[in-house]
Amino acid sequence: MPMMEGSYRTAPLLRFPLGRSHEVVYSPLQASGRLLSGQDVGLLCSCSRFLSLEGHAERAPSASEGASNPGTTDRLSRLKELAAIGLLIAGQDVLEKACQTARHEPREQISCIAIPTSGRPRLLRRSLESYAANIREFARQCTFFVSDGSCADHDRRENERAVKDIARRFQVRALYAGQREKHEYKKAFSANSDVPPSVVEFCLFGPGHGETAVGGNRNAVLLQTLGSLVLSADDDTICRVASLPGEPDPQVLTIGSESEPSEVWFFRDRGTAFRFVSYRDLDVIAQHGRLLGNTLCSAVDVGMSEGSVNLDHSCSHALIGLLSAQGRIRVSLNGMVGDAGVDSGSSLLVYPSPGTRQRLVESEQAYRQALRSREVLRLVQGATICHSTSLMATVVGLDNREMLPPFFPAYRGEDGIFGSTLNRCFDGSYTGYLPWALLHSPDDGRTYTSRPMSSVMLCDLIGACISSLPQGNPRATAAARLRSLGQHLVELGTLPRAEFLETVRILLWQRASQIVARCEALLQRYGSSPEYWAADVKREIETAQRTVLHPTYPLAIDLRSQFSLGEVQQVTQNLIRQFGELLYWWPTITEKARDLSGRGVELGRVIQP
Repeated sequence: MPMMEGSYRTAPLLRFPLGRSHEVVYSPLQASGRLLSGQDVGLLCSCSRFLSLEGHAERAPSASEGASNPGTTDRLSRLKELAAIGLLIAGQDVLEKACQTARHEPREQISCIAIPTSGRPRLLRRSLESYAANIREFARQCTFFVSDGSCADHDRRENERAVKDIARRFQVRALYAGQREKHEYKKAFSANSDVPPSVVEFCLFGPGHGETAVGGNRNAVLLQTLGSLVLSADDDTICRVASLPGEPDPQVLTIGSESEPSEVWFFRDRGTAFRFVSYRDLDVIAQHGRLLGNTLCSAVDVGMSEGSVNLDHSCSHALIGLLSAQGRIRVSLNGMVGDAGVDSGSSLLVYPSPGTRQRLVESEQAYRQALRSREVLRLVQGATICHSTSLMATVVGLDNREMLPPFFPAYRGEDGIFGSTLNRCFDGSYTGYLPWALLHSPDDGRTYTSRPMSSVMLCDLIGACISSLPQGNPRATAAARLRSLGQHLVELGTLPRAEFLETVRILLWQRASQIVARCEALLQRYGSSPEYWAADVKREIETAQRTVLHPTYPLAIDLRSQFSLGEVQQVTQNLIRQFGELLYWWPTITEKARDLSGRGVELGRVIQP
């Protein structure tokens, strides 16, 4: 453990000021509080990363030049005292504790590759062939499940034909669920069930507004694959493994912060992006299995045995999880090369990674191209585990052995809502990021919209509503928390019109305030340079200031293209209420789905080759 030897950082703490000069600091790890002077609290707060005590003493804000001056010596003495009472923790102790308490459970492998699709038979066939070729190359046994949301009969026939061809050519078990299969499952489900049929309808098909039920397709995957580890891959992905050119795999596992850990590279077109990366023969199922489903401590134990573990950027949640033997990796993500998979490039202006920012503003030409082209490489440069709500479900590993939350059935951003729900209701959930990419290659000529960061989409509004749930019983089960969140959303969705608008407006103002604060912090950090970047960031701030008081600000922009302004609010409330009902009933739905599976009733129909 040489990387962490002799290094310390502040232990996870809660702070309560008591007057101008003292604070009570509470350590969850010790379940005890202490009264400290403001000077000691300031010293503790300066130790936010793992360093030697001598390094912390020198780097403290009031330190003067030279390591031997009395101020530094006094600080070092006090830091040793704070470490002795457990308010500073040693990185080596964290890793040793994690390895000692690691539960070496039998490692399960992903047993199903699920592909949600809708109306794109050619892309589905291409995707199926690529994943089937990968599992054949590495002698993996996986079932394929295609969840088809296509409305046109022709598309459904072509998709089913593609599934049948893959089953025959690659000798794999394959299942298919189109509209007919899902309706039949709904009927079987509703028999002798307390779940209202309208909730099951919403779960699988969405609200019926004519939009593609992307999340409904994903919910079908969750119900079909209950009890297993599953890899879900969108139909416009290709299972060809790519990595940064000329870089060996770093044998370092990073326990990260709560921010997005991926780096981004930008390209003028897809061909350039695909030529930039190096291609590798890699067992995709085994690679996801290195992290997915493992406990946090077990992942660290394996990381130590194979190389080293870096805790430099770990958040308090992860440190508590490692020291208390809690936490599980319920989601795994690989990188993507090709289409960015997001509708707006505005978030790149405030992307957290310094390396990404450096590439973004390398020149004004590079900057303009990055905000226009959508063609990117996004990946972490070493395996990383984060306590994070960030989620893009383009290709995602899911630990569905017990229960995961449902997806919001329709509209964009359903994966972000899933991540927020998972973080809010499932304690100790972590995401594992893998240091390689798969190809994301849709063929519909997508372009970025000019949507500002502060504009409101339905997924943003629902995310804000989820975050407004008051903290409940810390010992509550995931099922109880889902029901509490469901009741909370139902209550919001049934508020009188004026009260609902006031509630969401305040929630969205809080969101806009955070966005503007982030913009201003970056402007200050980088001295408003370069000017072309700063001008765009300032424009984002001005747009927020100009629009947040407008009466239409709380009305989701992705609903305005379907409904009149007078209808949008009522539709929004109905959707929030329906999602609340789905969350409330979801534990019962999963129990019923397990019972049906045990009696041989599956959502997917087996396709005979």
